[in-house]
Amino acid sequence: MYKKWALTVIGAIVFLLVCSATVSYIVDPYGIYPVTRKSFNEHKIGNRDPYLVKTYNSRDYQPETIVLGTSRAMRLDPPLIEQITGESTYNLGLSASNSYIQFSHVESLLKRKNNLKTIIIGLDFETFDIEYKTHVNFAEKRVASPFYYFQDIASTLLTKKSLLDSYYVLYDNVKNRDKYTKSSTLDDGSFNAEIKLRSEVSVNDLKRIAIQYEVSLNSIEYIKKIQDLCNEQDIQLYLYISPIHAIILETFWQMDQWPVYEDWKRQLVSIAPIWDFSGYHDISMSSLNHDTYYDDLSHFSKETGNLMVYRMLGSEDYAPPWFGVQITPDNIEEHLQKLRESRSQWDYRDTDMQELIQDY
Repeated sequence: MYKKWALTVIGAIVFLLVCSATVSYIVDPYGIYPVTRKSFNEHKIGNRDPYLVKTYNSRDYQPETIVLGTSRAMRLDPPLIEQITGESTYNLGLSASNSYIQFSHVESLLKRKNNLKTIIIGLDFETFDIEYKTHVNFAEKRVASPFYYFQDIASTLLTKKSLLDSYYVLYDNVKNRDKYTKSSTLDDGSFNAEIKLRSEVSVNDLKRIAIQYEVSLNSIEYIKKIQDLCNEQDIQLYLYISPIHAIILETFWQMDQWPVYEDWKRQLVSIAPIWDFSGYHDISMSSLNHDTYYDDLSHFSKETGNLMVYRMLGSEDYAPPWFGVQITPDNIEEHLQKLRESRSQWDYRDTDMQELIQDY
C-alpha cells in the first residue's frame, strides 16, 4: 500500500514537472530556446538576466561583429554598424562586466562554429581596478559549455518563476501590451533608448566611485589575450575608451586618481591602438538634463554611441573632428598632455561635484 502511494506521488511530481517544463519551453519567456511565434511569445519577459540570455543569443545569432563591454557598450547600435560595415552585429555588452568576462565570451565563441570578423570592445577604467569583482551573474560553466548549462535548463524550465513568467509573456503578447515584457535590452543586445533612467542613478553612480584605484595587471592581461586571439583568427579588433562625463573625470582629478587613469591608458596602448573618446569636450561637458549625449552620469546615449561608431569605422564626416583620437605608443604622451590642458575649458572644475550634479 505504501509503495503504491509513493509511486503515485512520484508519478504526479514527474507529471507536473514535465508539464511545467513543456509550457516553459514552448512559451520560452527568456528567449533562449528556438521557439518564437508572433502574437504568442514574440516579446519576452522584461526582467531577464542578460548574462543568461546574451550568452545563448550570441551563439544562435552567429554574428560577424560583436560588441563587448559594460552597459556603456550597449549604447553602440548594431543596425548602424551593419549599415557601415555590411556585417551582421550583436551587442554582447553586459552590465558591470570586466575584461575576464569579455575574454571568456570571445574564447567561447571562437571555439564554436562562428562567422566573426570584427570585435569592438569598450574599456572602462573602473572595471580595471584591482578590487573590482567579477559579476555574480556570470557563470563560467555556462559560457564554456558547448550545450545548454544544466543549471540554466532547471531555472528556465522547472521553477515556479519560469511558469509565472510564461503566463506573463502570454498575457502581454495576446493582449498586445508591455506590462511585463518591456525591457531595457533590445533583441540585438543593445540598450532600449525608450527606457528613461531615474535621475537618482547619477547621484548614486558618483557616490560609488572609488577613493583610490589600482590597475589590475590581470585585467590588462585579458585584453592582451583577446588581442592575441584576434591576431590568430585574423579578426579585426577595435578597442575604445568611453566618453565618460566631465563630472566623473573631475572626480578622478580631485581624488588624485588622474595619474592612475593616465597610466592605465599607457598600459592599454602597449597592447594595441586605442580609440580614446574621453576628455573635457563639448560632449562630456554637456548638461545631463538635456538627454542628448548622456542617459545619466555613467552612460552616454545612443546618439553619442553613433558618433563613436562613425569615428571608429571610417565614416568620419558624421562625427565632430575633435571627438575620438586613436592613440598609440607614439602619440600617447602628447595626447595625455592635451587632455590635461583641456580641463581648463570647463568652468566647473575645482567645484564640489556632489553639489554640482544635483542641477547640472
